[in-house]
Amino acid sequence: MMRRGRWLVGLGVGLVLGQAQAVTLTVLTHYVGQDLAWVRAQSAGYARETGVQVRVTSVAFGDLIERWEGARARPDVVVGVPDEWLPGLAAQTAPLAGDDLGDPAGVAALTVGGVVRARPLMAEAVALVVNRALVPGGIGSWADLERAAAADGPGVALGPHDPYLQAGLFRAFGVNLLAPAPDPAAVSRAGCALRHVGGPGANLNEAQALEAFGQGRLGAILTGPWNHPALVNSGVTYSVQPLPTPPGAPQSWQPIVGFQGVAVDARTRAAHEAEALALHLTRPEAQLALYRAGSRLPAHPAAQEPLRPQQDPWGFIQAVRAGRPEAAFGNDGSAWDRAQATLDGALSRQDCR
Repeated sequence: MMRRGRWLVGLGVGLVLGQAQAVTLTVLTHYVGQDLAWVRAQSAGYARETGVQVRVTSVAFGDLIERWEGARARPDVVVGVPDEWLPGLAAQTAPLAGDDLGDPAGVAALTVGGVVRARPLMAEAVALVVNRALVPGGIGSWADLERAAAADGPGVALGPHDPYLQAGLFRAFGVNLLAPAPDPAAVSRAGCALRHVGGPGANLNEAQALEAFGQGRLGAILTGPWNHPALVNSGVTYSVQPLPTPPGAPQSWQPIVGFQGVAVDARTRAAHEAEALALHLTRPEAQLALYRAGSRLPAHPAAQEPLRPQQDPWGFIQAVRAGRPEAAFGNDGSAWDRAQATLDGALSRQDCR
């Protein structure tokens, strides 16, 4: 995400001009389509400004780590590195300057052991998407949500069995779903709040809910900005907002926020040029251009602000600002298995009032 509050493009240019003609940077990314076109366009702009040549290669998301680690000639810069990967990649990512450049939340999410391992590029979190034809008054409270979800209402699909979707609701009750041994009483309260949002949409998974919503058969769904194209193409008039605070919850809803960043390889022979390119790719105007190319939400507040007049994506940006990065939930190898077990146990309780 694009955190360059003082845009250091000028500094990056100064760092590289002396060697520009002798340097070619390689960039590895899993981005495709318009997102890949953005990487290439931004890299070409950097090349024009500095004289440093840039080669961009795209690989499948699932192949990115293997191609990065196993390449005979490793890339200098990697674009689109998820925050949850960084603890395992610390040895192969160059430490970057700790200046947050106006994006402290993004920098914190991409910091491992006190060392910044990538520059923030984009952020995403789930939010409540409301069909305004079926729910013309919107959903301003948890009571509104329960009414919409009732058997005689238009239906609400929160994906109750998905721990990723429900992590924010449980956080409102002080429960970290990914942690071992959360407080049983708080788990029970969160589970009961979730069970009260029943009705026709309660048992739909995210894909089923998105299909029903797109057909105008569902009042609201909990989903992420990755489904922006499907929502727009559905023709449904909708709004996007954070989930309301459940009754009895001591905190507000706090969804998991996923960040992706731009990392510099630890073995690059052109460290100054590579970091200057990382800065160039993550400056606010570049992040905004990435959103306009392929709907990836910017991480930097200065890149988010121009989107405020647009209800979508602004509702998703509000969810990003309300949430916490996955690292704050303490993800380890067995965390999601624990989260699923905790969620299933909460939903199976029979003592809700």
